Amino acid sequence: MLKRTIKLMLALCFVMSAAAKASAVMGVTEVSITGKEATVVLDGYLKISNIDVLKRGDRIKIKLPIYVSKAGKIFPQVNFTSSALEDRVISAIKTGKPAGSVSSKLSYKVSKMSLYEPKGQRSSMKAFSAVTFNNEVEVECKVMTGSKGPWVSWPSSKSGSKWVKQVDIIKPEIKKRIEKSVIDKYEKETSYAAEIIPGGKSLPLTVTEVEVTSVSGAGTTKAIASVVLNNAIKISEIKVKEIGGNTRLEYPAYVNKRGKVYLQIKMLDPAFEKDVIDAIVRKEPASKTSNQISYKVSKYSPFTRGGSKLKVFCAMTFNNKIEIECKIMEGKWGGWVSWPARAPEGGGTWINQVEIKDKKLKSVVEKTLTDKYDSESGGSSSSGDDY
Repeated sequence: MLKRTIKLMLALCFVMSAAAKASAVMGVTEVSITGKEATVVLDGYLKISNIDVLKRGDRIKIKLPIYVSKAGKIFPQVNFTSSALEDRVISAIKTGKPAGSVSSKLSYKVSKMSLYEPKGQRSSMKAFSAVTFNNEVEVECKVMTGSKGPWVSWPSSKSGSKWVKQVDIIKPEIKKRIEKSVIDKYEKETSYAAEIIPGGKSLPLTVTEVEVTSVSGAGTTKAIASVVLNNAIKISEIKVKEIGGNTRLEYPAYVNKRGKVYLQIKMLDPAFEKDVIDAIVRKEPASKTSNQISYKVSKYSPFTRGGSKLKVFCAMTFNNKIEIECKIMEGKWGGWVSWPARAPEGGGTWINQVEIKDKKLKSVVEKTLTDKYDSESGGSSSSGDDY
């Protein structure tokens, strides 16, 4: 079995930043090849193993680490968001030598945090997360909990009776800082609290958090934003467009197999819509915020096509300012509420586009819908598109 290991020893000087504000090109500082698998180290600290190497003549393709569930579902664990980084990794594997130079900055951000709340069972896993490094590579991870509190689990695969690391941060000081950022994000995600006001009343709705990530080469789309409303409701994947010198927002929509578009978010108050645009443009929350939330069921349309887990198309209106689509699905534990989300390209965990962050609000809103589903015996029905 051929094994080649070439290491480049460099004195690394990192300027650490907990937000990936600017891209800094990463270099392949180590590469090793064993049979048809490769291991690379990026910038001297991010080690990625179990890279499948596919050779065809002089050409090389790589397959990054994945996780395959018991049901056979594939979840990518590493994703190169920069084609240039993928080219550098392929070059390093092909030549057996380092490629590129070490970036002058370590820039990262926690790019995903999706709480895991399985129905009817306990789990030590608390959230699916991901960290993006230098805007070039995104690595999946999980937040677990144990006797000493939450901790971060990085991708690994089982080989016989042992677990083998697929991703490892080999610089302890960097690993400690990044894992702290992941845990801090997790703890923030579990600390949202709103004041629930019954009756579907008209109340102020404000942007209490905002995050904006610039994009290039996407036409009129200049950025992707997420906002949290009244410390309770998070809307992600908002496309920030510049058209005719004006900023416009495109909220998540679902497009079915026949190309029909279903809007998932509807703004009911033009003044509130302007406030959201202003917050995104400024990249700052509203100067005066509120945490009061009132809600009502504004759409309830049973779906009658047989053999589908989808049972009802619904919508909830919050503070009479915004309407959010949702669905009632039938599962092992009865009816449950599905909020807007999409499948990621290449497979993996679904990406939430709308999340009810306040656990109490999520519980009462979803109970309102499932109670109606359990007791409803009539009403309007739909036999149209199953999306």
